[in-house]
Amino acid sequence: MKIGIVADTHFGYSRFEADALSQGKEAILSAAGNCDALILAGDIFDSRVPKPETLAEVIKVMRHVRVPVFAIHGTHERRSKGMVNPIEMLETAGLLRSVHNKAEIFEKNGEKVAISGMGGVPDDLAKEALAAIAPKPLHGAFNIFMLHQSFSEYIFAKSDMLSLDDLPDGFDLYICGHMHKNSVALEGKFLIPGSTVITQMRPEETGPKGYYIYDTKSRKPEFVPINSRPFFFKDLKFDKADMEKVRKACSEYINDCIKHSKEKPIIRVKLTGSLASGVASQDLSLSVLSANENAFVQIDNEFEEATLKEKIEKIRNLREKRASVREIGMEMLRERLKENGAKPEDAENLFSALSEDPDAVLADIERKVRDKAEKK
Repeated sequence: MKIGIVADTHFGYSRFEADALSQGKEAILSAAGNCDALILAGDIFDSRVPKPETLAEVIKVMRHVRVPVFAIHGTHERRSKGMVNPIEMLETAGLLRSVHNKAEIFEKNGEKVAISGMGGVPDDLAKEALAAIAPKPLHGAFNIFMLHQSFSEYIFAKSDMLSLDDLPDGFDLYICGHMHKNSVALEGKFLIPGSTVITQMRPEETGPKGYYIYDTKSRKPEFVPINSRPFFFKDLKFDKADMEKVRKACSEYINDCIKHSKEKPIIRVKLTGSLASGVASQDLSLSVLSANENAFVQIDNEFEEATLKEKIEKIRNLREKRASVREIGMEMLRERLKENGAKPEDAENLFSALSEDPDAVLADIERKVRDKAEKK
């Protein structure tokens, strides 16, 4: 028997809503068209309460699926006890069978497959939840257990999450959603389908998007890629760089990505390291590069640490000169106003006003902002 495995379609994801729909639709329909049963391992929707438009689109997709569908909810779909989540709603509509905390059996040509699962829970409660449901394989069947969790072997930031050693014994295949890079472990017994759409814009999402077809006879998985928008990630590191060097490096990388893409790519650039003395990260003015009409570009300016060091050093120098608290505050305020195009004398006036009656100054600023908004 062949089992199609899809996860993390994130239908309704606002940033790339069209991508989520087209790519998730392709994965589900392609997998369903090449398998005997379909598994959806959570985060099919991006929200606990999807928009009606999103629900309608997903229902249209699921109506074209001609094989049995088994699913669990993910962390994005989890709702409080007693409330209906989107997966349960699709089950009520007869479009799939939820296997959260229970098992469903599917038979074809004399072969029996038992599918059970646990919907997404907070990572620190996953071990407790898994122990509480204590899933057991069914004798005489090919047993599949699916869940939607982080695993310490893949994510090293937290120590209270599940490990592969915590998986319940006796199952023939384990399927896990939640982690967005497709992967195979435990000699083909542990599958992570990965997401079908870019959501987190992390380096691990630069690989192909798709789904798995698992053959229960050969016990081998096959990853099937789908058409997806290309994603590029680059960490550009600098050492005492000036503005022109940073802008040039960003521009060259973005243009190169566009050149090697058949369609409008998603590009994330992270800027790290240090800037030349006297250059503030706010001076870079990278918004023009981010607004590229041929790509979706996100530039993360992470020069803050170097800037912070410069500010701390400046405060230390002022203190060594026995500058007063007023002088230190004035110096910092003057620099901030200068960054926003204000005149040097504005700092003195504003500092004096704030010292005498801060509430009145803030009220005046609030009034001006409100008046400006009303005129628009």
